[in-house]
Amino acid sequence: MRSHCVITQSTIHEKVNDIILIVVYHLLMKTSRGRYYHSKLFTMNKIDYYTCWEDFKVIQKALQVDRGDVIFSITSGGCNILNFLVYDPKKIVAVDYNPYQNYLLELKMEALRILDYQQFLQFMGVKPSSKREQLYETIRQNLSNKARALWDRNSYAIQKGVLLVGEQNVKNVGKFLRFFKGRSTIENFFLTCDIKEQTEYFNHNIYGFPWRLYQWFTSQDQVVKLILCLRAVRELPYRRKRSTGYLEYLRHVHYPPEHTKIVEEVFSFLPVQQNHFASLMLLGYYHNKECFPPYLMEQNYNKVRQRLERIEMMSAPVAEVLPMFPREYFTKFNLSNIFDWVEHTAFHQQLRELIKYGSEGGKILYTTTRSDRGIPTEITALSQEAQLASELIHEDRTTLYSKYQLGTIRK
Repeated sequence: MRSHCVITQSTIHEKVNDIILIVVYHLLMKTSRGRYYHSKLFTMNKIDYYTCWEDFKVIQKALQVDRGDVIFSITSGGCNILNFLVYDPKKIVAVDYNPYQNYLLELKMEALRILDYQQFLQFMGVKPSSKREQLYETIRQNLSNKARALWDRNSYAIQKGVLLVGEQNVKNVGKFLRFFKGRSTIENFFLTCDIKEQTEYFNHNIYGFPWRLYQWFTSQDQVVKLILCLRAVRELPYRRKRSTGYLEYLRHVHYPPEHTKIVEEVFSFLPVQQNHFASLMLLGYYHNKECFPPYLMEQNYNKVRQRLERIEMMSAPVAEVLPMFPREYFTKFNLSNIFDWVEHTAFHQQLRELIKYGSEGGKILYTTTRSDRGIPTEITALSQEAQLASELIHEDRTTLYSKYQLGTIRK
């Protein structure tokens, strides 16, 4: 009887939180520009990610991309599309509903094609340069008309280097730490010689205020939901995200209690010198060449350049792209967190479609920040690899996701 009472109270508590969330969300939307959120228009008219915030080291461990693979991947910032080329796949179909993400990938591809290695690093923002606009002029004529129009009016990103702009929500952590701890304190963290020294330095110099305050905020579901509500307000001028779909996401967003410990372990026990996410997050730039993602490494530069023709970009929803290819065509799927944004029925339908166009033994990988986006048990053609997925979240150096979902196609 007592157990039943606890369950009832818990359910009531969840319902009350849902009501509060709905009220707060709609109050925030009642602004002079609130009509954009409630419009039936669903446009994608800006770049969301200038770099990929999915850990390719973890992705490669999960998918084991090799020669002959045909990959279906969300474009996002384009970095992981280029990283895949290092492993010699037969073809990569880069898909994004937001065409601006593909215009970014197009810029990176043309820079790779035309510039030498040192020029490429300078243009991307990895190395200092006052000549980025001049380098852009050597690239722009090779861009498509729409991509050229975007980058012609986006001179700020060109001048700063496209890898160093955007994603301020993530980079704000580093800004606060540098303000309270001092820039040199954070920079010296990346100079530690081994894991033992790194762990000690983190515990003595990084851990504490404001790190623990930030961790507390991100461990409270209601606080995270409020922050995401405020983030939604910033999207109003861009006519982004239908109100019902985003509200549904907010209701289910969830980071498990152990996530805080996972984040601390990443910064304590995984080599920070090789972690380009930590470098961008805490410093705002790539600290050294040891932390470069694969496509930025000098030894991979020519391989990536020579294989650029294997990339095919598609700016359309996943459901519209898949029928353009034969069934059982793809061997690997890298889907980022696309299922965070789709409704429950569409989630099941899209998974079944992906399986239909995947080959026997093919792999499907996606990340999630929701509590209701695990691989459904009723979809028996996708065999869940729970143990490996658990390892992935503990090794993920971005620390941005609550779970990885990995399945093998069994028809």
